[in-house]
Amino acid sequence: CVCGEVSKPLLGLSEAAFHGLGRRTDFIIHVAAEVNMVKPPQALAASNVGGTATVLHLAALAGAPVAFTSTMLPLGDTAPSGYRQTKAAAEAVCERHFESHGVPSAPLQLGDIGMATAAGSVIPDDDAFVIVLKACVALGLFPDVPWASSLMAVDQCASLFVRLLVDAPTGEFSGRPSEVKGSLVPWGTLYEWLRLEVPALRKVPLHEWREAASARRGSLFQQLGLVFDDFADEQGLEGERFARGGGDGVEVTRQGVSLTVGEAWGRQLAATIRDELAESARAEAALAQAAVDEAADVTDAEGEGGGGPAAVLASISQNLHSRLPRVPSKGSIRLASKMRQAGKTLRTLAVNATGGRLPRNLSFVQRESVKHKLRSAPANVRKVFKR
Repeated sequence: CVCGEVSKPLLGLSEAAFHGLGRRTDFIIHVAAEVNMVKPPQALAASNVGGTATVLHLAALAGAPVAFTSTMLPLGDTAPSGYRQTKAAAEAVCERHFESHGVPSAPLQLGDIGMATAAGSVIPDDDAFVIVLKACVALGLFPDVPWASSLMAVDQCASLFVRLLVDAPTGEFSGRPSEVKGSLVPWGTLYEWLRLEVPALRKVPLHEWREAASARRGSLFQQLGLVFDDFADEQGLEGERFARGGGDGVEVTRQGVSLTVGEAWGRQLAATIRDELAESARAEAALAQAAVDEAADVTDAEGEGGGGPAAVLASISQNLHSRLPRVPSKGSIRLASKMRQAGKTLRTLAVNATGGRLPRNLSFVQRESVKHKLRSAPANVRKVFKR
């Protein structure tokens, strides 16, 4: 294994190490990038454009083809993000290297990539599609909208890259970008898939769904507020493409690899979302109860000569950290980590209790989490903090 940094010259390696790597390389799958939809292109250029040029230099030394993960073009009249602009510049670098030096590359403008088809696969917490569907399940409501989503599973995408590099004709490596999107699934079909595992889910008008979502608190709905408008615009444009003849259930293939998801995939996605939300709810309830129990124990001790509210909080957090329950199911490691962090948060609050205010260095999620726990705590703990 060779570790490098794509934003640095020669990937941060010595010249000897870089050339040695080139001699041992048969093909390259270039996925490294700084993915950020907020930063301007200048801030991303070193990794996303310069890094691609360095990888093409390595490919030239190795005589190896490059499969390059770009990103899909903006839909409709949407202005490209700084991230997309750097990917466009990197695609141009691929074309120039092929024309001037014959370096073979296949820039693929990838669409949305979802969870794998294998049983037990995990879902990415920061994916906009997952965030919106999680909100649907948490609310028990599904927006009745004419949207569609272009979806392929991550293992299908991986198979495509392998097939490209092993079997594809040289014409596929001309340096010219090509679009790769999965099957187009209307949201009416997604609704039916979700209801197989969440039968209580019901359709409502979009405005009613948004009102219900805006009334909810917590990290999931905070994330939803950040991504929803852009996501809705994109899915609406895909819905228009579907209405023009995209076709529900149309098989999408590339290099003989299926990029189509179906009911079994959708049902597994629904079950995974349902189970993760249930685990999170159980963990939060267990953590809140542990905090209340520990607060009661410390309050009893304080009545016998304890040392004030800051000492109460410190004692709560010290004991809570070791008493956090473990959830013996999928996602338990992530949940345990979150719960341990809550204990650390309480400890931070204890240290910063002077002045009776929540410390400013806590994130929004941490602050809301601690406020929730303190609302259930005894009065002599609550009074430390000004609401």
